[in-house]
Amino acid sequence: MKKAVLILGVAGLATGANAELFSYDFEADSNQAFGFTAEDSFATNIPVLGGDGSGDFFGITDAADTPNIHGGFVDYSSGADGQFFATMDPDSGDANPTPPGGPGSPGHVEPFYLTFATFNLNGADSVDFSVDLAEDDDGLNQDWDELDFVNFQISLDGGAFTNIMSVGIAGTGFNQEPEVSGTAVTSTWATFNAFGINTSGFTTAAIRVEISLDSGDEDIAIDNLTVTPAPGAVALLGLAGLAGVRRRR
Repeated sequence: MKKAVLILGVAGLATGANAELFSYDFEADSNQAFGFTAEDSFATNIPVLGGDGSGDFFGITDAADTPNIHGGFVDYSSGADGQFFATMDPDSGDANPTPPGGPGSPGHVEPFYLTFATFNLNGADSVDFSVDLAEDDDGLNQDWDELDFVNFQISLDGGAFTNIMSVGIAGTGFNQEPEVSGTAVTSTWATFNAFGINTSGFTTAAIRVEISLDSGDEDIAIDNLTVTPAPGAVALLGLAGLAGVRRRR
């Protein structure tokens, strides 16, 4: 079961439209409608993990496989939904990374990017974005530092990518809990939302994830990225019901 967390990008309550403009769930189905490319030869839907030999990783996995990475010390099983993307300290430096030249290679510089295929906005002049997130909870010893971040970005009509949601610590310092706009990202999967992203005057968009986690035990797990028309963005798309805080089964 995944619980949902309401993060407002604009003031007011949120509703959603029926039609998904974009979605990606990292499952092994090669027929997914939207492509996925990760920096340095991580191919679409190939479940590979690379690290520095001490347990760091970057790739597609699932709850059943996580005991096999990082010595079994990470746990994303609470509310996990099939396959998902996960990474820990991807710049750590592996003499024999998988694939060669990928994250963990000597001299590789963050940030790393996950870039998804361009999709049509279908006339929507405002969209909502959602993503499921988890982070291995190290109890009282949290791991993220002030320079760590995971940004979710959008590009419109091939333009520059801009942030629509960010994961990081509050303020400055070291070894703190990551959060999104004041709501903690924990080892229990939760859905985070950004509402009312302005797409007026544009016809296409693309989503990108920007990742910079450069110290030991700093990790993130990502699943179920979705973009839908915001309520009223296109009248013909219609509206679904009120979509505040909700739970997924």
